[in-house]
Amino acid sequence: MPHRHVLRPLLLLAAVMMILTGCTLPFAQEPPPIRFYVLSAAAAEPVAASPRPVMVGVSRVVLPEYLDTPRIVTRTGANELRLADLDQWRGTLRDTATATLVENLTAQIPSDGVVALPFRGPVRPDFQVAVEMSQFERDAEGLVTLAARWQLLSGDGRTALAMERATYRRPAPAADYAAIVAAMSDTLAELSRDIASAIRRQ
Repeated sequence: MPHRHVLRPLLLLAAVMMILTGCTLPFAQEPPPIRFYVLSAAAAEPVAASPRPVMVGVSRVVLPEYLDTPRIVTRTGANELRLADLDQWRGTLRDTATATLVENLTAQIPSDGVVALPFRGPVRPDFQVAVEMSQFERDAEGLVTLAARWQLLSGDGRTALAMERATYRRPAPAADYAAIVAAMSDTLAELSRDIASAIRRQ
């Protein structure tokens, strides 16, 4: 059995080696920060004054279930989706798309008010707008695609005054999420212009 005077230096040497090894370990790195995005409204366009200002109510935009996630979704194939790890929506895509549509219509039609529905107030809208998107993401071909069916309804929502299916596309580089979101904003601006034109024709 080893004597205590032999074990003591061995234990001391082992402790020193553990301390030295610990000192050489790299410092733990903080995870990279998450980048948050929102859609942006289109630049204001000059519009003619209307003799009868209108109020427009915009229903919450309907999106496919696979886009109902804080993480930005892109397609890598016809049947394959990619969810970004660090690039996310500030809130939800549904909320930012609805808010941006309201902003775009406010700038594009002579109106006393464009509001998101449900709206708590004494004034009933003259028109309602409903938008259902079947696709709103960058596809595998490198194009941001917005495919939607939209309706312009009477103020009570019971009568369809205009209805259209439309697809809008803008190129966007892969993995450049700032460019992807900008292209998505551009396609939503195109959709907004078509809806505004239908409102002006009423």
